[in-house]
Amino acid sequence: MTEAEWLVATEPESMVQALRSVVGSWRKFRLFAVACCKRMVQTVPVPEGSLRAVELAERYADGNTSSLAVHVPWEPCSSAAWHACLNCLETDDPVELADCASGNSSWAVAESGQVPPHHNARGPVFKARLAAEQTVQASLVCCIFGNPFRPVAFAPSWRSETAVSLAAGIYEERTFDRLPILADALEEAGCDNADVLNHLRGPGPHARGCWVVDGVLGKE
Repeated sequence: MTEAEWLVATEPESMVQALRSVVGSWRKFRLFAVACCKRMVQTVPVPEGSLRAVELAERYADGNTSSLAVHVPWEPCSSAAWHACLNCLETDDPVELADCASGNSSWAVAESGQVPPHHNARGPVFKARLAAEQTVQASLVCCIFGNPFRPVAFAPSWRSETAVSLAAGIYEERTFDRLPILADALEEAGCDNADVLNHLRGPGPHARGCWVVDGVLGKE
């Protein structure tokens, strides 16, 4: 994948696969999987056990638990949604974890509301909903990983006390509406990087693992 292709990509699968050789962080791939599932559960009913799996995966990614062991019983719900939540707990391959969670969650969103669920699978409505969800997921890839063809080195001077405090609060509380305020703080600290400032002031979507917030906090 070239940089030009990355900038207009709307298929998260190809983007995630392109990251295999440039991203060494399990954390970011897992947080992307979690972000996809958190979007999914806004539309698709998911049992409590599956939700626990997603929350555990997020805590694990942040180093707040040392185990991914959790019992996720099969309960009546979308099979794709159930698998998406389980994907967040995988440990074999970070790229496949992200790829499968993305694919299963977008499929679950696309088929939600159809009775029976697979009756109109691959029909025009399903395809339109699938494409729409994949486009949002592609934006989440950009939020979490940034542009791998144009990495940004965060100058120590940008990490002012105000910027770090704001970034920490945004990260912990998921208050992404404060990102433009963080942009102002970074600008005041001397940051003039257009990619950084435009991302923070852009429409999103944004998720935990945002490449700019991570950069301010020194997370990988």
